[in-house]
Amino acid sequence: MFDVLAIGAANSDFYFHVKNLPVPDEEVEAISIDKKLGGSAANFIVGCAKLNLKTRFLGCVGLDSEGNELMHEFNESNVDTSLVQRIKARTGRVVIIVNDLGEKEMAAFVGANNLLSKQMVTEEAIISAKLVHITSLSSDSAFKACVRAKNLAKENNVLVSLDPGHILAERGVDKLRDLLDGVDFFFPSRGGLKKLTGLDNVEESCKSLAGLIKTIVVTLGSEGCFVYFNGKGFVVKPVKARILDTTGAGDAFAAAFVYGVIKGKALPDCAAIANRAAGISLSGKGARPGQVSEKVLLGTP
Repeated sequence: MFDVLAIGAANSDFYFHVKNLPVPDEEVEAISIDKKLGGSAANFIVGCAKLNLKTRFLGCVGLDSEGNELMHEFNESNVDTSLVQRIKARTGRVVIIVNDLGEKEMAAFVGANNLLSKQMVTEEAIISAKLVHITSLSSDSAFKACVRAKNLAKENNVLVSLDPGHILAERGVDKLRDLLDGVDFFFPSRGGLKKLTGLDNVEESCKSLAGLIKTIVVTLGSEGCFVYFNGKGFVVKPVKARILDTTGAGDAFAAAFVYGVIKGKALPDCAAIANRAAGISLSGKGARPGQVSEKVLLGTP
């Protein structure tokens, strides 16, 4: 039995570090460039593996060098890859421009990720895990696969968490209702939640989703996070962090929160350790270098 199965994107990320982000039609000089591995679902599941959870990944990567690198890191991180589909398409790629404050602009080529299909999502795969974590994919085929995964999980009493990302959130609640309905843990950013509901106020946005989703955990950046459950919400303050790069902080947050859920911790405790993981993630360049071990997260010797 696996603790967590993640479904979604695995990418190769190309970083351009600049002093100031460019405005339209402006060219700025890159101080340095880096290539690292990313993708929301891949970041999340590697983060879970580093926290000593038993993990599995379901998604599509290309038959190219980037796909080989992703598979190598999955294996090195003890993530089960038996459900990964190697596809004759280019592995997903993301260009990320990061400034001195850790602020960023991103452009994503989804590539092989969007070739995920319903046929690849089997009941056997879903019931192999205690929790299924789903992240944003934009194609109709991939969206239907994610809905199938959620439905199979609910039919088999498997927990479901969802990180919609901005691209999926832009579709709005009505178009995402089939995916949202019955989700146990929902991890939007404040901006993503606003895009999803059209409401500025975080608590009001959560109330509008309460009939669909059991627990909503909104990341608030420097303000920590807002947890909404059973008609009530509360803020959990962040830890102080040196911000080098915000990429992947939300994935680290979700991984640590799910770790808390799997370990049977109360919601405030899950949120507190998730804030700690996100804070540590902010101090590393790239989505995964700032991910932490279980000992570091819990502060044990």
